[in-house]
Amino acid sequence: METWLEHRLRIVYPGGVAWDADMSALGANAQDDRLDAALEAFVRTTGMRVESTFAPPRLARERVITDAMAPDFATWLWRMDNASKIDWIRQHDRVYVALWLKVSRVADYYLVFFNHWHPRGDTGYLDPDCRIDPDPRWVGIAEQLEASLVRQCFDRASLPLRRERATVVMDQGWDDLSDDDPRLDDPDFEPDLVPATMQTCLFGEP
Repeated sequence: METWLEHRLRIVYPGGVAWDADMSALGANAQDDRLDAALEAFVRTTGMRVESTFAPPRLARERVITDAMAPDFATWLWRMDNASKIDWIRQHDRVYVALWLKVSRVADYYLVFFNHWHPRGDTGYLDPDCRIDPDPRWVGIAEQLEASLVRQCFDRASLPLRRERATVVMDQGWDDLSDDDPRLDDPDFEPDLVPATMQTCLFGEP
């Protein structure tokens, strides 16, 4: 782990445990202003729609990018039933794509990933698949988003970084237990503390 990042974790987690972040230490170095500038430049360049999500910002801020010619994300998620969504997909001969952006408030790292809503056969249901590779158009859109973020001094949190253990921050080792561990049946059981992953430290997720 780089020295500056270890120093940052010590500031955000003064007690050295992942569940007790100092919220007043988040979003340093005018992060909100830089994120807004990055997203405004991205919208000007691409014409895409950037929406806030319903998750309150804790350790990370969350945005979702959708095609301006498609339903906005809130409408798609909450106001359209499955039949309406499937009709839209069939009428436009394309799946509904959402490009997710998560920006850590702990340090200047971000994550991007896709959801592709598509019908689940003839069941009348849909799957928000995160395993489908984006088409070339959306690959280009994601590249423009990342370029705009990099210009504002944000870095992508690589998988090796997210898997790295932060020895200055500890967490309960639930993820280190096997699914058939008999101790999981004990309501009073608490696992030992282990070094937290950088994924947990930066984004508040295991």
